[in-house]
Amino acid sequence: MKTVLKLFAVVAVLALLTAILLRQPWVQDRLIKVVIHKNMDNSDRAVLFEDNALRLLVCGSSSPFPAEDRARPCLAVIAGGKFYVVDTGPGSWNRMALLRIP
Repeated sequence: MKTVLKLFAVVAVLALLTAILLRQPWVQDRLIKVVIHKNMDNSDRAVLFEDNALRLLVCGSSSPFPAEDRARPCLAVIAGGKFYVVDTGPGSWNRMALLRIP
């Protein structure tokens, strides 16, 4: 019986610590980064320019509030092996450079 109570106490403490850690912004940021890297393969960008590919790239989304670190609205379409910038605002070219888009 004491073993079961000890096990329950350990599980309860671990659950409490997990709940506390999940509320920390640095833990949330790390989890998001891990999930993004796990689900996105950034090694083969050539697939974006295949003949049958149609992609929409949001290279800037702006914000209703002023933000120096956010690019203004920018949408780019990648279709038929060609690259079209549909809408662009200040800072969007820098964002495309950071995304390594030629």
